[in-house]
Amino acid sequence: MSLTSQLVVFSLDGSRYGLPLENVERVVRAVEVTPIPELPEVVVGAVDVAGAMRPVISLRQKFRKDSASVRSVRVSDHFVLAHSSHRALVLLVDDVEEVTDVAVEMILKADEMIDGKGAVQGFVKLESGLIVICDLERCLTPDQELALDRTAAGGRGAYDA
Repeated sequence: MSLTSQLVVFSLDGSRYGLPLENVERVVRAVEVTPIPELPEVVVGAVDVAGAMRPVISLRQKFRKDSASVRSVRVSDHFVLAHSSHRALVLLVDDVEEVTDVAVEMILKADEMIDGKGAVQGFVKLESGLIVICDLERCLTPDQELALDRTAAGGRGAYDA
């Protein structure tokens, strides 16, 4: 019997991405994001989740990195409420498609395919197409993490898990 991993599959501009299910709390419809000055560009603001402020990360901006990828939150967008080992996050995505089981041996580690993998943990090719697996531990750079910590320390809300 082979080991499987469950991925929450979501889309951004027609490309498909996945996040390990154990990192996902839930998926909700996008709501208005409160902009907060002096945050890293991938952090579009914050939202209140059960009384705690959480940073909203634009994966579109993280992965695309061009000015054409920047856009405001749409009513059709979704939030993936997720967590890394040390921080609760809200990921802004176009749509969430499914939760799928993937045989672990089918996952290609990012360092086997690309250098400087950043926020990419790996890739998996399914019948429905390629899925880029996100690494929440590396979603934010150390400088971006520090900027969030400084904002939280300044009384704007706690961003810790």
